[in-house]
Amino acid sequence: MLDYRRMLMEDFSLSPEIILSCRGEIEHHCSGLHRKGRTLHCLMKVVRGEKGNVAEKCQQALQTLVQETDPAADYRIDRALNEACESVIQTACKHIRSGDPMILSCLMEHLYTEKMVEDCEHRLLELQYFISRDWKLDPILFRKCQGDASRLCYAHGWNETSENMPAGAIFSCLYRHAYRTEEQGRRLSRECRAEVLRILHQRALDVKLDPALQAKCMTELGKWCNEKTDTGQELECLQDHLEELIPDCREIVGNLTELESEDIQIEALLMRACEPHHPGILP
Repeated sequence: MLDYRRMLMEDFSLSPEIILSCRGEIEHHCSGLHRKGRTLHCLMKVVRGEKGNVAEKCQQALQTLVQETDPAADYRIDRALNEACESVIQTACKHIRSGDPMILSCLMEHLYTEKMVEDCEHRLLELQYFISRDWKLDPILFRKCQGDASRLCYAHGWNETSENMPAGAIFSCLYRHAYRTEEQGRRLSRECRAEVLRILHQRALDVKLDPALQAKCMTELGKWCNEKTDTGQELECLQDHLEELIPDCREIVGNLTELESEDIQIEALLMRACEPHHPGILP
């Protein structure tokens, strides 16, 4: 099964849904990239919004493929990412055994540091875009938070197979409960909270890895932050324009800002990412 999942991630032509749903995207952006998973990663890049609009059915077909192949459980299933990130894994993540789910988490921890290489960064963010839209695709988060999610988050007719569940909804629910005090009532278990914080730290630098933020703030990003494309700049820009944002967007940016101010590790991550541009900020 591992070999079969790897084959599906290497060769888009084995997935009729991808051929059918992404035909236009393949023709316009991703032709001539057939081998070693490059067409699929090209399509992922298009969906992330780097080359204009993309058909919703193509995004859904890619989401389904990532759900079926489950590369977060073993990064080696994604050959394009494996090859691009080999040097980073050997230097930054050599303490983790090969194939362990924590390898992807380790790569995310080293995003925008001197140990990361550009090709690896691109392949990693392309894959994480899809992983961030279905909390079950992070095997560690799912294992540690399954009980908490069923206790706190399966409302509004959602369940694990619900077609109506908005992207990122369960993770949003988990992180809303992560910062509750005892007086505020139901909270996450300690081990689930640790995983939620791990993911929040890793996603803090890219708004596209927060589906709720991207969905509610897309027009505001276009309106206020078109020129802000560097690491962490989009969220910072939304924070600068907080009072002018539409209510839905203002609420989610306000909540994230509050989490940042409470969580020194998110602040430290932002400072580390900006360190090359501002030498001397950190000791």
